[in-house]
Amino acid sequence: MINENFLVKSQQLDSVKITNKLLNLGEIDWPASFDLQYTKGTVGSKLLANDIKIV
Repeated sequence: MINENFLVKSQQLDSVKITNKLLNLGEIDWPASFDLQYTKGTVGSKLLANDIKIV
């Protein structure tokens, strides 16, 4: 979505188009779409908390 809405001339994103796409976005099945380790339950929450503490 970002690459499709990048304005080369101004070197910026077209925020109006991106906002419209996000507002019309349906549900995302994150586990099917990405390999995210933080998406489920307390185990994911603890992993995320530990990664945030490290940063």
